[in-house]
Amino acid sequence: MKHELAEIRAWAYMMSMPAFLVAVATPALLAVASLLPPNLIWLCYLLPVVLASVRWGFASAAAAAVTAGLAGDFFFTQPYYSLYMEDRSDVAALLLF
Repeated sequence: MKHELAEIRAWAYMMSMPAFLVAVATPALLAVASLLPPNLIWLCYLLPVVLASVRWGFASAAAAAVTAGLAGDFFFTQPYYSLYMEDRSDVAALLLF
């Protein structure tokens, strides 16, 4: 029983750390968003994905990619603060991300 609980905690840690990395990156990107072109915002979100991949593996990288994609869509695409995308190039950027 103790071993199963340790595995669950390790899995929860591996899945929550990518979300934490994206949560740390988002305010920094919001602060410099006016200085960066929109395509560089997506590129900056790749840093948490790569860090999660190197540190915790594929599942964490996939969780980081989904979290970063949702955060990038919510904060940096028109209309802001919505998951709806008006521009087809934004949809293409998200799918390529």
